[in-house]
Amino acid sequence: MKNSELLAWEAMEAGKYDDAVRLLTPLAHRNSEYALLGLGWIYETGATAAPDKDAALTFYARAAWQGSAAGCFDYGRLLRDRGEETKARSSFRSGAEKGNLAAMSELGSMLLEGRGGPSNAEEGWNWLERAAAQGHFFAQRKLLAIEDRSARSIPEKLAIKLKILRLAMKVGKEAWQDRYSDKLR
Repeated sequence: MKNSELLAWEAMEAGKYDDAVRLLTPLAHRNSEYALLGLGWIYETGATAAPDKDAALTFYARAAWQGSAAGCFDYGRLLRDRGEETKARSSFRSGAEKGNLAAMSELGSMLLEGRGGPSNAEEGWNWLERAAAQGHFFAQRKLLAIEDRSARSIPEKLAIKLKILRLAMKVGKEAWQDRYSDKLR
């Protein structure tokens, strides 16, 4: 991390978001991925003022357009929340192809459910399995939910519920150890 980015990160960790904006803005003009994502988060959450989803979307889009996998996910997430599922699915695909676990999970879900385009169960399942194999908790939970719906017996359902409980414990441990973990997005 560059010196200015490190100072901005320290400001954000300390809750000094106005200072972070001051440090990140010139970096964003130079297309720093960290600055674009950081400013996107600040505007999305309203850390310095009222939330500004349009500004956040712009910063995330800029990060995505320059090849940021995390930018693709965040851009897709805001598009999905706006109901622009076709564009969101495309952005999640870009992020997934770049290796972003959350984008893989979202793309897999959208493909399975036919949101943002035609349904493709095989491809959706493959993206979910790929994310789950790399430890993405929401992908693992989605696969367990699908498994639970197809379980035929009570012992089978109980075994799946036990897997879900174990997964929940792993999620809690991961969140405790690293609240920024990509496995939790």
